[in-house]
Amino acid sequence: MHTGCPPGGATVVYEQPLNERMRAFLRLEHLIRALWDKVEGVSESDSRAAIAAIIDVTDLLWRSDIKGDLIKEIERQAATFARLRSNPRVDSERLNETLVRLEGVLKQIKDPSHQPGQTVRQDELVGAVRQRIAIQGGTCSFDLPAFHYWLNRASEHRVRDLERWVVDLRAMRDGIFAVLQAVRDCSDLARLVALGGFHQQSLEAGATCQLIRIHLPSEARLFPEISPGDTASPYDFWSSPRPRLGRHRRPATSNSVCSAASCEPALPALRRAGERSRRKRVETLLQRTLPAHRPRGLARRRPSHPHGRGRCCSSGRFARIRSR
Repeated sequence: MHTGCPPGGATVVYEQPLNERMRAFLRLEHLIRALWDKVEGVSESDSRAAIAAIIDVTDLLWRSDIKGDLIKEIERQAATFARLRSNPRVDSERLNETLVRLEGVLKQIKDPSHQPGQTVRQDELVGAVRQRIAIQGGTCSFDLPAFHYWLNRASEHRVRDLERWVVDLRAMRDGIFAVLQAVRDCSDLARLVALGGFHQQSLEAGATCQLIRIHLPSEARLFPEISPGDTASPYDFWSSPRPRLGRHRRPATSNSVCSAASCEPALPALRRAGERSRRKRVETLLQRTLPAHRPRGLARRRPSHPHGRGRCCSSGRFARIRSR
């Protein structure tokens, strides 16, 4: 299921992944886009940003099994598309192009010799920058004179080195882009209205949902907060005098047009229900801990341990808890 604003006019898209695999894919896509925007830059700041992005991408790839998850997702999508060959309502030419692209990327990634980020991790200069980049100002000229020398070389030399370092990341880039494009295009947009700034959308039973997408007009001074649950996904829309998050935000009072794209069931519990149940548990715990022969207000005896003081959530009064 995919819901959204009708076409026409500039929109801002907000995305909410519904499982860990999709969350890792979106993070990797964000880093890869930032990397490729700076690889061909000619300024020193572009080269610095490209080096930092290369380190972030390779560290993410080595810390988690994104390669294995990507292979499984490509195989699942390829099998799903292959079953559509017999459907007369499907554009066969576009379907064949999609299958050829997925199979080509899958072949490159599954190659035993393909180790994304291996070239970067074996480079001495990038390794020295990786050790210092987490320190504020750790890549100054007196800390890394070799890096300072490299940054002051001709732009053609720096671009050539950067392209050599990212050559074994291209297959992962193409695979991530192909998978996310298929997920985003798997369903149609639908127009929804969030009355009073709140909307709750039930997930389709038996549907494989991996991503929620919200489309808002660019001129709307609103931003959504999505709380995915096991069976439903509520959306809160907040308005702000400036596009920032903070304690002064307030619920949007006007109706908001939103969109959501669904493509695997969400894992976290609903935030609102969790807050209510947590408050009830704290209040019940304090009431049970107070002596049965005394009222539920302020107990007269002093606690025998430093952690015997609490606050009653319903009345706001302090309660001294007697340890047993």
